[in-house]
Amino acid sequence: MRLDVIGPLVVTEKSCLLKDSLGKVSVFAPVSATKQQVKSLFLKKFKDIKILAVNSVLTHGKSKRFKGKSGKRSDRKKFILTIDGGSQLDLGRL
Repeated sequence: MRLDVIGPLVVTEKSCLLKDSLGKVSVFAPVSATKQQVKSLFLKKFKDIKILAVNSVLTHGKSKRFKGKSGKRSDRKKFILTIDGGSQLDLGRL
């Protein structure tokens, strides 16, 4: 399993409010990733942060139709990392 690449940041109104008020960062990762793997990968990339908690949400892909043909979007896994308040996180390095 290749976990050297974390998926994109989740940039929604709700995730931005969580980041600003509670210090929570949301990212997408492979469905097969675990909480411990994502936490260790973040600690490797950002050595000066302290992660308090990791939560995960598995969203199943929706069934969609296009020109009469049905298909399914792929499943996605979102991780919400709670960062310590004193830690500064440079998200440009993701």
